[in-house]
Amino acid sequence: MTRFAFPRRGVAAAVLLALLTLTVAACADSTGPKRDRMTARLNGERRSMNGTATVIRRDGAPDSVVFAGRDVDLAIEVKVQYTGSGSYVLGPDNIWLAYLVGGDVVGGVYRGVAGNSGNLQITVGDGPSPLIQAEFSFDGVFVSGYQAFGPTVALRNGFLYGPLQ
Repeated sequence: MTRFAFPRRGVAAAVLLALLTLTVAACADSTGPKRDRMTARLNGERRSMNGTATVIRRDGAPDSVVFAGRDVDLAIEVKVQYTGSGSYVLGPDNIWLAYLVGGDVVGGVYRGVAGNSGNLQITVGDGPSPLIQAEFSFDGVFVSGYQAFGPTVALRNGFLYGPLQ
């Protein structure tokens, strides 16, 4: 039988350092929101997807901001005339949700209900490359295609955090 000589202090220090590094990395990942991710509860089910925040500027027209999230079977888009940080009321033309088939084919569409469909709270950070945070909720009704999520949808605790593009 061959015996290997390991310096016990060196191995113990290496193991301790590895455990400490994993612990710090796990804590760092769980503090604060994840950038470029949109999360929400769709009819009670937690969903997480890639997300973006984009400002659309047109000459002679008010700026708009679009918050978009996309996953394999779900796409969400919230669009409002943008005046900066603050609260926005969402009507039927401000938000839609689509059931996707195969990741890119729209199989069913839901829109906000008439009147006040939901709300949006926007917070923009300071600096040359500001980060934007959006929190939103809405109630939607099925308008076309396949009713993958039923005749109505309730989207709650919508959240997106990332750079404003």
